[in-house]
Amino acid sequence: MVSFEFILEANPDWLFVIDRDAATGTGASKAILDNELVQQTTAWKSGQVVYVDPVRSYVVNGGLPAFTALVEQVGTALAGK
Repeated sequence: MVSFEFILEANPDWLFVIDRDAATGTGASKAILDNELVQQTTAWKSGQVVYVDPVRSYVVNGGLPAFTALVEQVGTALAGK
């Protein structure tokens, strides 16, 4: 995990988020990223924050079908912009 200050300083064009809390069923972290520091980034302003499938990226991690699905999800996000 990185700090919000780091995200702001890096100012990414895209943010691809693995929400561990959603994967483990302990809640969702989407509200955590919705803060004034992250909102200043190019990714946030452009609507280019993508929450990748939490189960495939965190729980299943490593299997070919899971990897393929994640690549497709990222590709779809990139193609949509």
